[in-house]
Amino acid sequence: MAANSSVKRSTGGRTRGASRIDFSRPSKPTDNAQNESFNGRFGEECLNAHGFLSLEDARRKIEAWREYYNEARPRWALKWMTPAEFARQRKSRADSAHPEEPEISTLEQP
Repeated sequence: MAANSSVKRSTGGRTRGASRIDFSRPSKPTDNAQNESFNGRFGEECLNAHGFLSLEDARRKIEAWREYYNEARPRWALKWMTPAEFARQRKSRADSAHPEEPEISTLEQP
């Protein structure tokens, strides 16, 4: 990496450059529990569950699993709703909280 790089490196609490790259320490999965949880599920539910015949086969199976994981798989954090159900519910609540403005009549009231 060049000396004038825009990437900050962790240097015992000191950093240099414009942005920071932060990695989990080896053998410390609690440093980034969400990523580690996802990696475990991905490995267990997708990679270990399927045999891949080719790169294209792997891409198809991984994409199908990704769609299931992101759109159809119920989540504890969403009270066992799927992300799609949760998004619809949030949109419905937002729409009902902000109903469309009634049109203002310019006609005189009697």
